[in-house]
Amino acid sequence: MKTGFSVQFGMLLKSLRKERKISQQKLAESAGSERSYIYYLERGDSTPTIGVLIGLAHGLGRPFRELAALIEALSETLTDIQKKDLPEKTG
Repeated sequence: MKTGFSVQFGMLLKSLRKERKISQQKLAESAGSERSYIYYLERGDSTPTIGVLIGLAHGLGRPFRELAALIEALSETLTDIQKKDLPEKTG
């Protein structure tokens, strides 16, 4: 099931991969994964585990802490958006 986070993470992953000018196959090989899994992540059809994130950071040639910081910022942005979308409670 697609969630706001998985879709946004997929867009982030695809952007980082394209920035490095590497294919899904090359990223998968470097990350110790399968190309089809990278495809599903980029589509927002799957949410990665911490182990997968570590592999993706390696495959993207970035420190894990940098990828984690990007994900944290993404999560905070989504949380802020969700808070704005909630109806205000009236007392």
